[in-house]
Amino acid sequence: MACHSAGRCEMHGCIIAAGSERARANCWPCVGCGFGRAWCPPGRIASSAAIGRNALSPTQPTCCWCSGRTQPDPPFKQRRKGWPEAARWLRSWSVRPAVGSLEYRRACGLCVPKRSVEENAPGVVSLVSDDTYEARGGRSPSRGRTSNFAEGPAMKAVMFEKHGGTEVLQYRDDLPIPKIGPREVLLRIKAAAMNYNCIWARQGLPGMDFKLPHINGTDGAGVVVEVGSEVTTVKVGDEVVVNGAFSCGDCVECIRGVPMFCPHWLIWGFETGPNKGAEAEYAAVPARNCIPKPPNTSFAEIAAITNVLATVWRMLVTRARMQAGDTVLIWGATGGIGSAAIQLCRVFGAKTIAIVSSAEKAKVAAELGADYVINRTEQRVTREVMNITNKRGVDIVFEHSGASTWETSTYCLRWGGTIVTCGATTGFKAPLDIRFLWTKQQNYLGSHFASVSETVDALRFVKSGQIKAVINEIMPLKDVVRGHEMLEKGEVIGKIVLVPE
Repeated sequence: MACHSAGRCEMHGCIIAAGSERARANCWPCVGCGFGRAWCPPGRIASSAAIGRNALSPTQPTCCWCSGRTQPDPPFKQRRKGWPEAARWLRSWSVRPAVGSLEYRRACGLCVPKRSVEENAPGVVSLVSDDTYEARGGRSPSRGRTSNFAEGPAMKAVMFEKHGGTEVLQYRDDLPIPKIGPREVLLRIKAAAMNYNCIWARQGLPGMDFKLPHINGTDGAGVVVEVGSEVTTVKVGDEVVVNGAFSCGDCVECIRGVPMFCPHWLIWGFETGPNKGAEAEYAAVPARNCIPKPPNTSFAEIAAITNVLATVWRMLVTRARMQAGDTVLIWGATGGIGSAAIQLCRVFGAKTIAIVSSAEKAKVAAELGADYVINRTEQRVTREVMNITNKRGVDIVFEHSGASTWETSTYCLRWGGTIVTCGATTGFKAPLDIRFLWTKQQNYLGSHFASVSETVDALRFVKSGQIKAVINEIMPLKDVVRGHEMLEKGEVIGKIVLVPE
């Protein structure tokens, strides 16, 4: 579908803000360039002739980044044969920049005034420091100032200056409140749910290289106390929850609505730094990552459910294409994402087989709506699954444990079934017999976090009361060490929520 000149979705007829993530995610790729999306960026509403139905016509293929040209760029292999007159400004590029990217717009100057994309231009803000991108082996984006901590009023936070055990965690009350950029907002954090990536970040697993000192926290909710000069989507006083997947917002992947593939994509409070996370009194976050808090939830509840449910939504709905009647095997069924997975399967009409490690957790899984519960410490998982499915196997395996469960997962999966995984809490090197891939034609899928639009879709069921947060304990921020110890020992049912004092 393409965005109408009035910002109206031509397929459904609903009004969509021009240039919004929803508009970008729902538009057809530009036939002309093959990369872009036919959508209207802020400040430039294209006519329906340029971006509407004619965008699908071979005679006038154009996206909004290409609008203003009489023809699209020629294919890469045909460049030497000549360029369209309207695209001669791209001749100097040895490698074609992604359509809609910062480089593309800087060279073009059609859709965005050149001054707004120059380095250090007012209103252009990077999500993290350039050093962070370089540490990850990626190119730092050519954007302006970073939102970093600077001298100013102090706040309380939990941080660490080196990797190690729980002894490296410091509860401090002298960290300066972060300053925001034009496209950011300052949140007073009301609740921050703990995530297992807090453990990984603190331990400093191989391959992780963010800038220290570090503040953990991906799952946060709070009240907006300050907004940047270019922010129009939220205002001071709004109660919001944060989607913890930060991206540049400019590359072709972000424009396509899949920010998880952005080369500058970082998880808030896990890969961002220095000192950018939810386990603090205040946090600076991009305004586009702020989602209104449903009125029927508390800050602790929405912090505990949002990112885990969004992750589960992408795993089961977007990636595995779960349908009513499917049988889903769920490992760690009473943890944060496991408890959300049981509830989402119930809403969709799928049958669930919950794997737990104690009688207490088995009771919780049953209360959440699991159709079958297997205590792996007392029962043989493979035998029980085959008995439940009449030796057919399950349609989907919801994986996040990794090395210790992978062999069992592949054995329990039916012919043509799907394993979808988002993590590996027991180890990354899982044994794999690839004969299962071609003989049983099984599908092994990876999934990582979720976009803002997927998060909004998932939260509809929280707003309706069909899915609820499972909270193990709400504790003061200063007790974070105890929370880490509980997570590492596997003593948590649901989520631990930290509350700044």
